[in-house]
Amino acid sequence: MILTKQLYNKESGRFYVHFAQSIPNDISPEETHQIGIEMVETLQEKFFGFEIVMATHTDTDTPHNHFIINTVNSESGLKWHQSNAELNEIKEVSLDLCKAHNIQIDFEVTSTPFTTINRGEWESLKHNSSWKNEMRKTAAYCISKSFSKWDFMNRMQNFDYQTLWWENRNDITFIHPDGFRCGSIKLDKKWTQAYFETEFASHQSSQESNLGKIKNLSNWKNDLKKYTDYSIRTARTQEEFLKILHQGGYEVNWSEKRKHITINQIDEPKHKVRLTHLFSPEEWTKERLVEQFKTNKNNSSSALLNNLNNSGPRAGLYNFEDGIKRLESTVIYCTQYAVSKEAFISKMKRFGFQTSWKDGGIVTFSAKFHGQKASLDSLRRNRQGDRWTTRDLEDWFARNKYYQENEPDQYSYEEDVLHDVAYAVSSLIRGIGSGDKEKHAGNIHHEGLSDQARKEKAIKKSAGSIIDWEHEQ
Repeated sequence: MILTKQLYNKESGRFYVHFAQSIPNDISPEETHQIGIEMVETLQEKFFGFEIVMATHTDTDTPHNHFIINTVNSESGLKWHQSNAELNEIKEVSLDLCKAHNIQIDFEVTSTPFTTINRGEWESLKHNSSWKNEMRKTAAYCISKSFSKWDFMNRMQNFDYQTLWWENRNDITFIHPDGFRCGSIKLDKKWTQAYFETEFASHQSSQESNLGKIKNLSNWKNDLKKYTDYSIRTARTQEEFLKILHQGGYEVNWSEKRKHITINQIDEPKHKVRLTHLFSPEEWTKERLVEQFKTNKNNSSSALLNNLNNSGPRAGLYNFEDGIKRLESTVIYCTQYAVSKEAFISKMKRFGFQTSWKDGGIVTFSAKFHGQKASLDSLRRNRQGDRWTTRDLEDWFARNKYYQENEPDQYSYEEDVLHDVAYAVSSLIRGIGSGDKEKHAGNIHHEGLSDQARKEKAIKKSAGSIIDWEHEQ
């Protein structure tokens, strides 16, 4: 099996598939073994080219079969793919064979790297699209950095997650940017409200022990920074920006005669700071603030919001007809795994985008395929139409770094999957760029297939498979 993987240069990722076939009745090991052989022979078309090792246990109360299947096909080099329908087909064949032997059988899939999630979620996780896994990673990072319930909820909001914390419940509820809901205990059994509060208290103790070493200046500044950021992304005019900050207890000195905007806390006049000291100097100049207010105004129209709700920016890696949508999707995809600015630029390059990241946080993207350019702050990062900033990217880098340090094996595996997907995209781009656009792009767009199915088909195509859409639909 290892030689087969080496032959096709597919040594990373999932190594094997493991099935267990248990026979509850008291039958001989020989008959158990024969049933296993008959099942493989009956499913020859399904297993063709996949190397299988089958063994029958004889040292337990009930004999049972184990099947280990190489995930790389020795004939075609393609990876093993199994839908729920195909799994049910294998179960039905096994049941029919056992009925023919006058026994009943219990057949199950027993081994995946994540034994606490269902098969559908594991398939989704293989292709970097598990919303529960992303939610879990984000929550784990925010727990590690938070000092209170409100601090935690605010950090989750920075990643576009809403948090529902009801005092009469044992757990809390997270709402994904795309609207999916999940209780904290379903993500991790120990994540009760009591656990969260204990963690936050321990972080407070740690912070207090360091007060002699660091100035506790960050509290009021961080609060001001968060509220100012909220105001910038909400206000539609300069007047509205000043009003929102005033309602939050802050006064703004925005004079056309002065270069800098200053903000101070009404109750604590000594708490005063320039806007350029809260953010990078080039991030929110007066000119860029005015542009942001115009963007907020445009995004508030109901027609645009309805359009965003119907077509978010997340599922367009293979949308070669709309360069901006594909760029938006690629930025979201790469931020889920990049641990630094350099890693982010490298990942974007794998998907065909050149990234320019200048001092002051000015980030732009360009793609030879479309000949288009776009700035980071013009791209949507969620279905609500919020725009990216370099600070958003840095938050994601910190989250991913934490995940890499705490779950290095799984992070490495997901990196491999990202590289496989990037290879599929770049292969298709090269094909379209060669001039035979209809032949290549036409095989990607198919109304009968979901975005996930298109992605899987494209990955197969990049490995050299000829795809018959009508047959495989």
